[in-house]
Amino acid sequence: RFFGSSVPHNNSSVGNLRYLTVEQNLQDVVAVIRHVRKQMPSISHVVAYGGSYPAASASWIRRKYPDVVDAAIAQSPPLIAKVAFPEYDVSNLVALSSPDARCAQVVARTAEALDRLIDGGENQKGLMRRFKADFLIDAPMGDVDFMYGLGDSIAGAVQYGQKAGLCKAMVPLFKDAATLDDWAYANKFADYTLGAWGEAYFSQCFYRSTCMRDSVSGPTAESARSWYWIKCTQLGYLQSAPQEGLTARPRKLSVDRLLEQCRFIFGDSVEYITEAKVKAFNDEYGGGSNLGTSHIFETDYSDDPWKMASTAAAVQRMSWPLDQFDQPFVLLTCDGCGHCGAGVPKETLQLVYEQFVAALASWGIASPSSLEGVQEKIMASPRF
Repeated sequence: RFFGSSVPHNNSSVGNLRYLTVEQNLQDVVAVIRHVRKQMPSISHVVAYGGSYPAASASWIRRKYPDVVDAAIAQSPPLIAKVAFPEYDVSNLVALSSPDARCAQVVARTAEALDRLIDGGENQKGLMRRFKADFLIDAPMGDVDFMYGLGDSIAGAVQYGQKAGLCKAMVPLFKDAATLDDWAYANKFADYTLGAWGEAYFSQCFYRSTCMRDSVSGPTAESARSWYWIKCTQLGYLQSAPQEGLTARPRKLSVDRLLEQCRFIFGDSVEYITEAKVKAFNDEYGGGSNLGTSHIFETDYSDDPWKMASTAAAVQRMSWPLDQFDQPFVLLTCDGCGHCGAGVPKETLQLVYEQFVAALASWGIASPSSLEGVQEKIMASPRF
């Protein structure tokens, strides 16, 4: 609901978005399943399968409606709601430390340099011009949009299995790291960002809060605006910079500024995310540590920052909180292993698919011989 072509009445206004919640999303899917099974009574089993937010939905629907959905396969599911999500940024730095620690060091120094240049004055204006984002200089929320985009230039490389290109561009600064001035880091990073993501990178609606506010129909409304809404109102995942230790995005990008951005986009009449709402949601849906039922197969990837909102205790090697045998868990570990398998060699992904098929068979569920076509569709869908 509210993603892709399934936007009711092609209307993503605040009044209509009030019907975008996890609960209503799951109820929609349940209604569809029941309708299809009524039309096709020969269907023996229903398996929910997805990547990213749809993966979390697959886990949640199996938990809440085990009589309707027989199993779930969830790739990179963000299962744990949280208001601030600085772990996302820390995970990116850790990923950038392998196989070359110099990359993480240079990226962290770059983030510090950018933070100093974002001073609300002439340095900030010059920096925006350097990144071809001069239209953000006087824009409402322009500094937040700019900092968000700077962070995402790094995060996108890690999340989608492209960190090697980022490191290749930035590591040469290491030999002079202690003596370079802030503009040396900024200029090198601008060259990387505009080369990797295109000179119109900051023109995307995702990094222009005014555009996000005003886009109530069309492609932006069908993906990014819906994701902003569910983050701002129910799930959180506000990708704020860590306020201690090293960071890969400007430290001025705080959770308070991101909540301010939510209010700018959706107005003052909305009930926004709070710690109390997050606790209630996690209590209801398991918080990643108790999926609540059997036959859920969860997969995470070592470089993917979203794993930090997944079954975190297992990811961090702290404990194995899931049901021992009926909730299989894979943390595929390799350099470049990103969100939903982005960057993973095809032959390695095939081994993961074979595990899915084997798990379904062990649960008495006949499955297709290959899930590769389904995976390609997941990789082509919007992921944030």
